[in-house]
Amino acid sequence: MKNEEIEILINEFVDGELEKSKEPLFFTMLSQNEEAREYFKNISILKNAVQDTLEEFPDLLDEKILISAGTSFDKKSRWSLGTWNYSFLGYAAAIVLLFLSFFFFNQSSSYQKELETVIHQVNDQQQMLQLLFNSLPAAEVNSQFENDIIIRAQL
Repeated sequence: MKNEEIEILINEFVDGELEKSKEPLFFTMLSQNEEAREYFKNISILKNAVQDTLEEFPDLLDEKILISAGTSFDKKSRWSLGTWNYSFLGYAAAIVLLFLSFFFFNQSSSYQKELETVIHQVNDQQQMLQLLFNSLPAAEVNSQFENDIIIRAQL
């Protein structure tokens, strides 16, 4: 077995969680593996040291704790003015933000519709201009040289 599996078996045995059917396998593994025996000894020493440090608490201690927890719970569970204000303000802010987001969403939708109509109008005007340019007759340019160019030298 691997060391990790052995450590898991030892920890389960020490915690009392090892199944009865696995105990013979566990003890044979301990008898064959020196490292496992050493780990088992260390864990047993640690468990005994922890058990020695545990103290018994008096029965009245439980009652005192429960009574004090009940009174502190009652004090904290009441709605104080400060707690009520903060929760009310939080809910109010959430509702205001919800309405604002709905309003801005509707505004952006209307602006989008207006933008689409303007784009459609611009496209229609562009098509109309193209039709007008194409309907104009072709222009002919005739050139005539009426003036002669005279160059004189001044000496």
